[in-house]
Amino acid sequence: MSNEAKYSLTQEQLNRLSDDVHSALQYHNSGINDLMLALIGLADGRVEVPAFVATVGVFVNRSENLTAMLNNIGAWTYGARRNEDAENGETHAQVAVDENTSDGYHTFKELYRYRKLYNAGFFNMLAAHTEVPVVKSWRHNDGKECFGGSWFIVVANLPTGQVSNHYEAKDWHLFSIPEVERAPEWDGHDPNEAADRIEKFLIGYESVYGMVMRDDTP
Repeated sequence: MSNEAKYSLTQEQLNRLSDDVHSALQYHNSGINDLMLALIGLADGRVEVPAFVATVGVFVNRSENLTAMLNNIGAWTYGARRNEDAENGETHAQVAVDENTSDGYHTFKELYRYRKLYNAGFFNMLAAHTEVPVVKSWRHNDGKECFGGSWFIVVANLPTGQVSNHYEAKDWHLFSIPEVERAPEWDGHDPNEAADRIEKFLIGYESVYGMVMRDDTP
């Protein structure tokens, strides 16, 4: 089969793909811009810690949604090409998607690194300035090592519900939060539920903040 591009899209398919890509880029650009403005404001005193924590949390949530969007775009476009090949009686190998796969601006590796660092910042702020229980552990609640070892889990019990993530051992030092022997029991949340809980926490942050703010925080 020729390597020459030969896959056509209907106008409807092209419009849908364009909308999906545009939405993904809007999520990315808006999140980066808001975060940089908040960081600058924190440095010069115009933005207080609570507002910065809220902005970091929003970015973490945007990163989760961006990853889902990119996955959907990749799956959809591959499916369209595969269907057209099937109609023509042709087959081709699926293109491998790995950490170096890019949307033209950032690779998955870069996006996951951003998410990890902003998540660490969010959790560290919660631990340092609020009463929200935030911990890290090498073991799950059943006493077993995370994924057989070399991984750890971070858990925050927000007023809106539990959220958690796993990270490699090399990133342990990024999370300046209390260590426990065993992580809190997982309540069964999935990534979408965790994102919804962070979003609800951020939407009601001013009212919630008064309930979780530590007395010794200036």
